[in-house]
Amino acid sequence: MTMEQRRNDVILDESILKNAVTRNREFPPEARRDLLVATIALKFTQSNSVCFALDGQVVGNGAGQQSRVHCAKLADPGGRVAYEAPPQVPRPPFQAGRQASRTRKRRPEVR
Repeated sequence: MTMEQRRNDVILDESILKNAVTRNREFPPEARRDLLVATIALKFTQSNSVCFALDGQVVGNGAGQQSRVHCAKLADPGGRVAYEAPPQVPRPPFQAGRQASRTRKRRPEVR
């Protein structure tokens, strides 16, 4: 028995954004460009990767970790992005006297 995978020869263009799973299907042109740039970068990165793009260029790319949260931290070493669950996500119950850490220490901003 052998395992084979087809070559990834998908051509990435704006047509991939037509069936985006989101309520708002209308993206501004700048967001479309950044999504496309990040998607192209991720195509050539190993699995479980996170990519940040801004103004038409990749500004962070994290890969090779067990969790995407850790990949995101690699992609954003300056600590500019908060890694918290949105308020809609239920918090697990904790024992009396204990609480979840909801904030992380910020590193000084790099200028």
